[in-house]
Amino acid sequence: MIKTRSIFNAALPFAVWLISLNTTSAQLPQQEEAFLMRADTTLHFSDGQREATRKVYLTHQSELNQLQAELDSLEKFETNESMLQLKMNVINQQKKDVRDQRELEFLALLTEAQRATYEERIKPQKPQVLHFGIHDRAKCNVCNK
Repeated sequence: MIKTRSIFNAALPFAVWLISLNTTSAQLPQQEEAFLMRADTTLHFSDGQREATRKVYLTHQSELNQLQAELDSLEKFETNESMLQLKMNVINQQKKDVRDQRELEFLALLTEAQRATYEERIKPQKPQVLHFGIHDRAKCNVCNK
């Protein structure tokens, strides 16, 4: 009986810590929640697809949160401007890689018909590059379209 209690007492803090991790990482940003809802209603996910999609997004969101925390701590403590910029570029590239991996895993869950619908109607469009600055408009590919 004494051994059982000591094991329970040792496991309790770990369980509390594990539950706290799960509840903090189980939150998707509102924009991601809206995207998943729109995808679900448009693509008519099966129950398995719905669960798997949510799991993919939650897993990658925790990675993105860790990278964002790392980025925030860099901005607070790094004093050398060139090193700060270099480290920020590396972390931002890692965030982009995580988002790209999330997209690939999401697409792997879809059927061919769902993938076609996703590409056509749902996939977020890349923002257009703003076109400013003094330049030779006669030779500019953007201005001459």
